[in-house]
Amino acid sequence: YHSDLENEGDGSPSVEDREYLITCKRRVVQFVHKWVIAVRNVVFEDPVAVDFIEELASEVEADPDLQEEASVMHHVLSQIARYQEDRNLHNGQKWKLPPNGQPICLFSGNPSATRTLIRPDDDIIFRVYCADHTYCTLRFPIAATAEMIKACASDKLVLNRAPDDLFLVEVKSNGERSVFKDNDVSVPTALSLNGRLFVSPKDHLDAMEEKLEDTYFAKMMSSKGVIEQFILVHGPKEIPVEECHVIC
Repeated sequence: YHSDLENEGDGSPSVEDREYLITCKRRVVQFVHKWVIAVRNVVFEDPVAVDFIEELASEVEADPDLQEEASVMHHVLSQIARYQEDRNLHNGQKWKLPPNGQPICLFSGNPSATRTLIRPDDDIIFRVYCADHTYCTLRFPIAATAEMIKACASDKLVLNRAPDDLFLVEVKSNGERSVFKDNDVSVPTALSLNGRLFVSPKDHLDAMEEKLEDTYFAKMMSSKGVIEQFILVHGPKEIPVEECHVIC
């Protein structure tokens, strides 16, 4: 934003240099504005970025040749202030991950609130299963690592294994397994639909199977077979059915 042309000791810059400086400063403001619009929350959460934006805004506002850009920076500052106000208003929200495939939802707070943003310091309540499908319910910050979740679940489920001998695994509804690294964060929010979180010793990975009572019937036959069986039981007429009529 600053140029050596402004610091030359032989007096004020020429008209051409001044126009060049103003053009460069406008480009900086335009870039910062587009950057904030694109990144938004990550910028608003970074105190260094916020300090930089506030300092830039004060310098732009003090320049009489940048009044239009000062309005742009004022808009950016308004977004930061609105974000911080919303964060303070909804500080300490608790979320829950329902066990039957429903999306993550608020556990407490104003039920009419329209906020959908999940922040790293929010808490989330979720289940961690063992290979025999017993489970424990945990509450952790969103930013908790997989290693922390694994250690706590192991203790509650009395697995009596060293942390290095355990895996934190997502078992998806199709049986596919995905192992989390110890430094992974936001683990509960990363689960797929109907996926479940398991803690398991390394030698028990092959024994884990997803237990989905509600979808067992659907897993045993094709979509066409499900509808034909439904018609056979509930309807007197047999009608032709295309598999694409069922959306899973």
